Amino acid sequence: MTLFEYLAAGHVLILSFAVVRILNVVPYAARPRCQYWVHLSWLSLAIGFCLVSFWGFWSYRELEWTLPSFIARLVPTALIYTFTSLLAPPNPSAVDSWRDHFYAIRLPLFITGFLLASAILFTNWAFLGLSPFEPGTLQVLLVVFAAGLVSPKPAIQHTIALAAPAIVVITIIIVARPDWVLLQ
Repeated sequence: MTLFEYLAAGHVLILSFAVVRILNVVPYAARPRCQYWVHLSWLSLAIGFCLVSFWGFWSYRELEWTLPSFIARLVPTALIYTFTSLLAPPNPSAVDSWRDHFYAIRLPLFITGFLLASAILFTNWAFLGLSPFEPGTLQVLLVVFAAGLVSPKPAIQHTIALAAPAIVVITIIIVARPDWVLLQ
């Protein structure tokens, strides 16, 4: 087993926990009497983060790994888990209204999302040499998270929630090749 494969296992383990949380919540969040489509939209983004992060880790295969570089690269993965944990509480059966849950977690969710996109931009720059200023999916996410953070208005939340599944689909199409760098 190479060092990259060994470190990838740690990355995948954290992403696996995030996916399990999402899959555990979906049946409860999709119940007709208490569902909130905005929350479901963000759950789709969270699962997309997991898929793209899993696939994108391959971009780091040539990196000369050290403990600090592994920890730095694990920060976005930990933020994905945090983002997921906010959307997917440990006891989803206790949630009576996913709308109320969404607005209760809105600020920490969008702060975490903003930090996540920023951390990916940083690690892509620091380890892969990608400019954080080139337009791409991550810059769109930064704007979406900032908009969600500053406005609690349902109309704004509905508008930006439409962006989440679109971003997932576009990103998966873009990074479908194994030699593509994470979220260019």
